[in-house]
Amino acid sequence: MLPVDVKLTASPSGLPMQAYDCRFIGNNGVALASQNASIVIGNSTLVANDISDFPPFGWPILTASQNASITLNNSIVRDHNINGTGQFADQWVAFLGSLTLNESCVEGWDGSLPGTGNFDADPLFVDALGLDGLRGTEDDAVRLQASSPCLDRANPSLRPSSLGSGSALGLTSAQALLVDLDGTDRHVDQPLSADFPGACPPAGDLGAYERGAFGPWTNFTPGPGTFNPLFGACQPHLAANGALTPGSLTTFDASSAPPSSPGWIVFGLTQANLLVEGQLLVPNLNQYLPMNSDPLGHAHKQLPFPTTLPSGLTIYAQTWFFDLTTFQWKATNAQVGQTP
Repeated sequence: MLPVDVKLTASPSGLPMQAYDCRFIGNNGVALASQNASIVIGNSTLVANDISDFPPFGWPILTASQNASITLNNSIVRDHNINGTGQFADQWVAFLGSLTLNESCVEGWDGSLPGTGNFDADPLFVDALGLDGLRGTEDDAVRLQASSPCLDRANPSLRPSSLGSGSALGLTSAQALLVDLDGTDRHVDQPLSADFPGACPPAGDLGAYERGAFGPWTNFTPGPGTFNPLFGACQPHLAANGALTPGSLTTFDASSAPPSSPGWIVFGLTQANLLVEGQLLVPNLNQYLPMNSDPLGHAHKQLPFPTTLPSGLTIYAQTWFFDLTTFQWKATNAQVGQTP
């Protein structure tokens, strides 16, 4: 987890290093260099690094030398100025080393470096210049807009579940890998965005920041989507969006549900945590409403929030579908919200 204007340099010890959810912004010089070491950078944002004070050639933002390797995964690379140009080839150098990019949004990507799944598109940052109107400064809001092509695009196989040791934000490495640079849930499904091909939702976003949880709602069991061997398919996933204020609307969207199946969204004020056909029923059943899936396995429900519930109230929501093909119940994750 790195703040603005930090450079990572691996000394020639030959030891591998991994770093996730970093941002490299406004560096004037090499943003990341490796000598005789292996470095893996994942879910990071490299933006507005200007390298023009070493004429006539300058230094690129990533440099691998002396048998070093740098691998950049699930990341965003944007708006660099190398000696007055933004040319793709000027951003990197591999001198007796190697550079590999995978599943990343890279300005000017031309396929000349090794790697798969890379593309060139405007990531649609919230405010790339920030309040001061200057690129490459600390207030640059490089979080993603709702229409960003980088949403739900990360390849979950390129993000480990643990690094074995080390910590960040006061968490173990396993806990830290469940959150983004802000310390919020790294896997928040965007119902209108396509997930990484073959991945079970929710897949994470590219870059250092996940487009956040919706208002007061959070995933009861944070983490990437999972494949359930009980029924040989992705576990259905539920997302929630709403302010939980009196009279406001709350929207529930389920994905990866069995197609054209009857379903119910259940609400509880406490946890039941009961196993039902091998799946966890989280809410105590205070209320349930029909929520059927369409032929594509999506389900949508919008409800007005009651005006009579007090503040500080915890609400659990979960959807259960009955698969008419396999005659199995299939449950989503649970969402938990708290009234303000």
